[in-house]
Amino acid sequence: MGPTVHRICLTGGPCGGKSTLMTHVTDRLEASGFNVYRVPEAATMMIMGGINFVDKTEMQMLTNQVELMKVQMALGELMETAKTAVA
Repeated sequence: MGPTVHRICLTGGPCGGKSTLMTHVTDRLEASGFNVYRVPEAATMMIMGGINFVDKTEMQMLTNQVELMKVQMALGELMETAKTAVA
């Protein structure tokens, strides 16, 4: 059994301070001896890839949010698997 993996999820709207906080948290944890791995934000990747989250019906928005959550969770799992493979 490998080391315990702790996850921190930062949420919030645009310009809410997530990136700034992530930098501070990363610096503090690394200074305390933790290995820190950051997962890219799925919403930004999808938007940059051409997915439009605007002008959707309520059901389409709900479906988009569920799929977005699945992508974000899959990225987290991939990061943990990749980290374990090189640890």
